[in-house]
Amino acid sequence: MPIVSWKDEYSVGITKIDDEHKKLIAMIDEAHDYVESQPSSDAVKKLLADMENYAISHFDTEEAYMKVYDYPDTKGHKAEHATFLERVRAGDVNFADDTFVPGTVKILSFLADWLVTHILGSDKQFGDFLMEKGAK
Repeated sequence: MPIVSWKDEYSVGITKIDDEHKKLIAMIDEAHDYVESQPSSDAVKKLLADMENYAISHFDTEEAYMKVYDYPDTKGHKAEHATFLERVRAGDVNFADDTFVPGTVKILSFLADWLVTHILGSDKQFGDFLMEKGAK
């Protein structure tokens, strides 16, 4: 069962950003499903690393838009991105002991909740700003 699924209400109106959000949601679900079905710390560690790399790429996309369109809340938005990356990286602490499965599930739940909250809040505002500036 997915931990989070894409909904049309998550769209920020910018195709590239929406597509990248869909991919991040899919990556969280993939890692969650894997942990619940066959918890292998090496495989989940790779999934979390892949998610971190993709998130960095996605945040670079958003931050490039911010620069091009002179987004007024760039500093605050970037700080939110840093929080997400810190939590993805925090997943590594769960690989050293018996808290691996529950700890990883907890982190994935946090990341899913954070992403949805971020999309519906900051990213929606950012998307509105971009569309007002003519971005698609």
